[in-house]
Amino acid sequence: MMNGSSGTITHLMATSNNAGRGVAISLRGSGPTIEHAVVVNNTTSSSSGSAVYVSTYGGVPSFKHVILAYNGGYNLYHELESGVTPQVTWSDLYNPPGQGNHNLTSLDGTNRTLEPVFLSYDSLAKPKDLHLGTSSPLVNSGASVEVDVDGSRVDLGIYGGLEGDGWDLDGDGFSSWFWPGSISSAPAGYSPSAYDSDDRSVAVH
Repeated sequence: MMNGSSGTITHLMATSNNAGRGVAISLRGSGPTIEHAVVVNNTTSSSSGSAVYVSTYGGVPSFKHVILAYNGGYNLYHELESGVTPQVTWSDLYNPPGQGNHNLTSLDGTNRTLEPVFLSYDSLAKPKDLHLGTSSPLVNSGASVEVDVDGSRVDLGIYGGLEGDGWDLDGDGFSSWFWPGSISSAPAGYSPSAYDSDDRSVAVH
């Protein structure tokens, strides 16, 4: 939760949380910039719950190159009477049919509401590996003036952008790969052996 704050948050992964409104991110009177975040698989105990909750009294947050998907309740809920609409650009907001998505009055034309096509899903059809698949519509679909580590047009999500190769969750000194697809699908000039094939196990490189 952020109250009356600002600043920039990049490459944020928020998954598998449970609460009421603002399960993963709750912004009240705050105006941070959040870029290259993935907010998925969060559940809510409230019928009006959401993964991201925004009240724009005192601050207007900005979301860019963000993926909000497969969250219980709404992906994003904006307190409509609280003032200016949050800025959401070059992002993807998706929930399966029958589930809420967002309550914004409109979405900027740079946004999408498509199934993200992550690299893998679990037995309940929920995202498991948050790398994008090679067929994902979110590959090379960010702002045209921004690039990924390999110089290609920027991808949405936590592996996009110039810091997309910075994930080392297991602390073994090897970063997870940043490109779409499996680790063996490295772009020209990059060796899979230089990256971590399992970033959650220090025993595996």
